[in-house]
Parts: sequence; C-alpha cells; structure tokens
Amino acid sequence: MRVILIDCAKLRSRRVFHDYLEKELRLPSYYARNFESLYNILRMTNQTDAITFCIVHRERESSRMKLFFDALTEILFQLQAENPNICVVE
Repeated sequence: MRVILIDCAKLRSRRVFHDYLEKELRLPSYYARNFESLYNILRMTNQTDAITFCIVHRERESSRMKLFFDALTEILFQLQAENPNICVVE
C-alpha cells in the first residue's frame, strides 16, 4: 500500500500538485495533468496497488487553490466509494 500525503499548505499551484502526483504515483505517460485523467487512472487501480491519500493542512491552503482542493477532495471520495483500493483520510 502506498500513502500519498497531500499537504495543501505546500502544494501551492496546480503545476506543483500535478508534478508531485506524477512522481509519487508513478503515473503513466498518458496522464493529462487534470482531474478527469487522474480519476480514470485511479479508478482502475487494482488490489496490489492500494493507495491511501492523506489530505492535511486544508486550513492553510492558499485562497486561489481552495476550489482546486475542494474538487480534488470530492473526486478522491468518489473514487474511494467506487474502488476499495482507494482510501482518503482528512
């Protein structure tokens, strides 16, 4: 199982966020650096690739990233409901 720490205080731009996810999740080359692509890739994560996303420091996120992290959280919880190998901790 992999644990991915999403530190909202440190991930200050979309570019930084997607760079971080590409590295941590070892995403395939066809990852389009958007939520639809992330959703489609994670939706197919299998049993041996269980992932826990820990979302921290929401209170310290930048104001320009609030809607971004709101959307990310919603997508991750939707994935958790659909794929037993995805877990989200806030």
